[in-house]
Amino acid sequence: MESCVIVYDPQRKIDHPPINEECYLLHIDKGPGQTVVANPLVAPLNSQIAQLKALLSAEQQKVAPADPILQQKIDNFKTLSGQMQALAATM
Repeated sequence: MESCVIVYDPQRKIDHPPINEECYLLHIDKGPGQTVVANPLVAPLNSQIAQLKALLSAEQQKVAPADPILQQKIDNFKTLSGQMQALAATM
């Protein structure tokens, strides 16, 4: 079998294959099979992804520097501190 499942659908509510059996193969990579099999599995995952993206965005807002000028001063201090440590190491 390739990407398919066996379905029991005697009234042909899911698909209309060219056979007269109560069970038939249904491709899960396209069409009705994808709707029946893949979408119920993927929908909760997409919802979870959206929730995690929202949480990530909220956390990023918490740690983002509120003042770009303050961040620039912090960066300058770190640079000067590194230069002073390098100079002290040569003495």
